[in-house]
Amino acid sequence: MIKQFSSKEITFRRNQKNVMQNPLKFIFLIFTTVYFVGIGSELQAQQSNLGYELVTPSDPSIPPAPKVFIVPADGKVTLYWDDVAEDFVDPALAKLPLIRRLNFEGYKVYKSTDPEFKDAYAVTDNQGNIQGYRPVAQFDRANGITLYHPASINGMRFWLGGDTGIRRIFVDENVINGKTYYYAVVAYTHGDAVPDFPPPYINPETQQPYDFPPPTNTIYTHSPRESLLDLDFNPGTGDFKMGRNVVSVIPNAGAIGYIEPTNPVVDRISGSAGGSISVSIVDPAKVQPNTTYSITFEDTIISGATALDPDLVVTKSFTLTNLESGLKVFDRESRFRTEQLLIKEGLLVELTNAGDTVRVNEALSTWVTTGSDQKHDFQFGVSTRYSKLADYRIDFFDAPVSRSEEYILRVGALNIFLPSEDVNFRVFNTTSGQEIPFAFFVNPNIPRDLRDLIFVNDSRGISVGGAGQIRITSDGGETWTNVNSNTSQRLLGLYFLNESTGWAVGENGAHVKTEDGGQTWVDLGINTNLDLHDVQFLDTQTGFAVGEAGAIFRTTDGGFSWTSIPSNSIRILRSIHFINENVGVIVGNTSEIIRTTDGGLTWNRQGVTFNGGTSADQFRTLTSVDFVDENNGWTVGFLGVMWRTTDGGLTWNRQQAPQNVLLNDVSFFDTNTGWAVGANGTVFGTTNGGSTWTAQQSQITTSLNSVYALNGQVVYIAGDGPTILNTNVGGTTWQRTTTEKRFRALIDNIGLPRSDEIYFIEDFGDETDVVTWKVSMLPNTRAGTVDPGEGDGLELVTIKPFTRADEFRFSITAANIPSVSSVIEAEELGKIKVVPNPYVVSHIGEPNPYGGSVSRQLHFINLPAQCTIRIFNVSGQLVQTIKVNNNFGVDRFIWDMQNSNGQEIPFGVYIYHVEAPGIGETTGKFAVIK
Repeated sequence: MIKQFSSKEITFRRNQKNVMQNPLKFIFLIFTTVYFVGIGSELQAQQSNLGYELVTPSDPSIPPAPKVFIVPADGKVTLYWDDVAEDFVDPALAKLPLIRRLNFEGYKVYKSTDPEFKDAYAVTDNQGNIQGYRPVAQFDRANGITLYHPASINGMRFWLGGDTGIRRIFVDENVINGKTYYYAVVAYTHGDAVPDFPPPYINPETQQPYDFPPPTNTIYTHSPRESLLDLDFNPGTGDFKMGRNVVSVIPNAGAIGYIEPTNPVVDRISGSAGGSISVSIVDPAKVQPNTTYSITFEDTIISGATALDPDLVVTKSFTLTNLESGLKVFDRESRFRTEQLLIKEGLLVELTNAGDTVRVNEALSTWVTTGSDQKHDFQFGVSTRYSKLADYRIDFFDAPVSRSEEYILRVGALNIFLPSEDVNFRVFNTTSGQEIPFAFFVNPNIPRDLRDLIFVNDSRGISVGGAGQIRITSDGGETWTNVNSNTSQRLLGLYFLNESTGWAVGENGAHVKTEDGGQTWVDLGINTNLDLHDVQFLDTQTGFAVGEAGAIFRTTDGGFSWTSIPSNSIRILRSIHFINENVGVIVGNTSEIIRTTDGGLTWNRQGVTFNGGTSADQFRTLTSVDFVDENNGWTVGFLGVMWRTTDGGLTWNRQQAPQNVLLNDVSFFDTNTGWAVGANGTVFGTTNGGSTWTAQQSQITTSLNSVYALNGQVVYIAGDGPTILNTNVGGTTWQRTTTEKRFRALIDNIGLPRSDEIYFIEDFGDETDVVTWKVSMLPNTRAGTVDPGEGDGLELVTIKPFTRADEFRFSITAANIPSVSSVIEAEELGKIKVVPNPYVVSHIGEPNPYGGSVSRQLHFINLPAQCTIRIFNVSGQLVQTIKVNNNFGVDRFIWDMQNSNGQEIPFGVYIYHVEAPGIGETTGKFAVIK
C-alpha cells in the first residue's frame, strides 16, 4: 500500500483502535468526518468530543511541502529548501474579518534513522498518547506570533515558535559518517492566532456580548496546520520512496586528495556602504563555474517623524545578476532585511546592512598628514536631520584657497548668520567626486589678531598674534605659512637678532624662541603670569622683556632664565627699544617713559618735557617706540598721540596726527620716511620726519597692530582678522595678502575648548542647499595638538546602508569549485580502512527497514574516487571484485557482503587489495564474526 501521511494523520490512525472500542464515539467520528468533507473549502478545524482534528491529505488548509535538497559532507549534513509554502493562503480563514490572508508561519525539521520516522514520533498529549513528531529545529517568522497557539487538543497546544526569523538552511553536525539518516522539512501556519485578530466576544447564538470572556477553546477554533511528510513506504515489501520534502543521506568525507571549495571573495565596485556581504558555497554541485555576479541595490528615504528626527535611508531591495547569462538570480529581493535568503545556484548570499541611520565611521575617519605634529581630535557628525549618504575629504593649505558661503544657520529658534569668509581649506564629497560648498562659523572666542611683524631680510618675514599663532613667509609676503608656536597664549611682541634667532613674548608670561628663522619654536616661558608686551635682545645672551605692572625682565642666557629688574613704575610697559648697547627706552601707559644708560642694569623714569603738548598729553597711553639712530625716535599712542625725540629720548616734541585715533605701532626707515598704524584700518605716512602725516587708504576697517618698513617703499602691516597688508610704492596703494580664516581650535583661558565649525551644504532629496554634516575640533592640551595646515587632510567616512550608489561583484573561479589534487602520494592509500572491523552480526551504520530483514553492510573508507577493490579469503580465493567510480566528494564504498555469486560471505578472515590507477596499491584484512 502506498500512502502519503502527515503527523496528524498518524495521530488519528494510531488512536483509531481506542475509538473502535467505543461505538458511540465511533458513530460520532463518522458523522464529524462527513460534515468536514461536506463543507469543502469552508473547512475549519473543529474539536469533536473525542478531542481529535480530522485532517485528510486533500485538506486545503494544509500548506504545501517545501522542496528539500541535501548536501552530505564530512561529519555534517546540510539541508536547504525552497519558499513555495511562504505565500500560502489558508482558505478556511480567507473570508474571516481581520485575518491575514498569508498564514504561513514557519518551518520544522524532523530527523530520523528510520524511514518511517519512528524515532522522531515522540510528542504526546496530556494523556500520554503520541500526537506528533519532535522537530530538531524550528524557524518561524519574526512577526509577534509566538509561543503556543491558544487552542489545545487533549491538553496539547501547537508551538508557534519564538520569533527566530525564517531560515531556509539547517546544518546538522550531530551525525556519524556512513550512517543513513532521514530528514523531512514541513511548513506550518499560525491558524487563527494572530496579533490583529480580536477574539469574538459576541455569543454566536444570542448575538450578544458574553457576560464574561468565554473559554479559549471556544474563541480560537482553527489551530495551525503543517505540511504532509511526502513519502511512500510499504512495510510488506520494504519499498520506500521519498517525495518533495523527505530526503535520506549518508554523510561521508571526500575522496583521497579531495580539495574543498573556498568561498568567493566579494569586491566593492562602487559606493561606500558600511555593511558587509558574504557569499558561501552551500551546494557545490550546483555552483556555476567561470561566472561573475553583480550585486546592486535600490533605496528609499523615509522622512523623520518630526523636524528634529533624522530621515532614514532604507535599503529597499537588492538584485543579484549572473553577468554571464544576464539572468537575475534575485530580482529586487527585499527579504534579506529580516530573513535568510534562498540558496540559488548553490550559493548563500548574506547581506548585513549598517542600519538605516547614517553615522560616522570612527575607525576609518582620520587625519592624513605628512608632518610630525599631532592634529587636534576632530568631531564629525550630522548637524541636522539631513544625513547625506556620502564620504568626504577636507584638504588644508597655508593660503586662501576657497571661500565659504553666506548662510543662515538655524539652531532651534535662532537664526545665525554666517558671512562669507576666505579660508585655507577645500571640501570634497568623495562619493560623488565633487567639491562642495560649505558655510564656516568663525568662533569669536578664538583670537585671530596678528600683533607684531618683522622682516629679517627682503624675503623672510615673521608675524605673531592671538592664540599663539605664528606665520612666516619666504617670498616677500605673497604667501604665509602657519607654524606651531608650542603655546596657545596670545603673542604680543617679537624680536629677531639676526635671520635665524628670534624671540616672542605674550600673555601670561608666554615666551618662545626660534633658532631656524621661525620654522620651529621652543616654549621657554618666563616665571610670571603677567602679560609681556615686547622683547628685545642686545646679543644672543642678553635680552629684556617688558609688560604689566611695570615689569622688566632680563636674561643673560639667551632666554632660558630671567631676572626681574626694578622699573620704579606700576604702569603697563608696552614697547622697548635699545638705541645702542647702553641706552634703551621703554614706553607705556600714562605717557610712561623709562630709560637706561647702563645696558639695562638700572632703569629710571624720565621726567619728560613734551614740547608743544597739553597737560592731557601727560596721561596718554604710549603703545610703541622706534629709533632710526641714537638720537631720532618716535612714539605713538592713544588719541593720535605722536611724539618725536632728537636727543635719544630726553625731550619730545609733539607732532600732529591727522585724526585722534588709537595708534598701535610706528616704524621709520630713515629720519624722514615712516608709518604709523592703528584702529579702524588707520595708516598714516610721513616723508618729512613726522612734521606732517598723510592718511593712506588701507581699504579695511579692522584694527592694524604692527607696521614694519623694510625700505622707503616696501612696508608690511599686520592686524586683526588676521590681516596682512603690504605696499611696494610707499603706501600709495596697499594690497591685502592674507585675510583667510584658518580652521582653528584651542583651550581658552578658563579651560574650555573652542573650535571653528565647517558646515557642508548639499542637496538632499527634494531639498536644496541644506546642511548635511558638521566638522569641528577638540584640542588635546596634554598631547600638544595643533591646527591643520599645508599638506594636511581630513578623511571623513560614514557608515551607511546599501544604496543605489553601491555595486559589488564576485566571481566563481577554480578555487570555488570542489576538486581533487592532481598529485596524490601512494602513502595516502595507507589510510584506507574497513569499518567495522571486525564485523560482528550487525553495526550502527546499517539500516533496519520496518518489517524487513537486516541488510548487512561493510564500509571501505578513505578511498580514492576511482579504484578497484579485490577481496580474497585466507586461501587466496577471489571472493568479490568491486569497481569503485565515485564522485570525488565521496570517500567510501558500501559493500553488501555478498560474493560474486550473490551469496552472503561466511565468517572468517578476509584480505582486500586496493588498486588505484596513477597512485598505487595497498592491502589490508578484516574479520567477519557471526
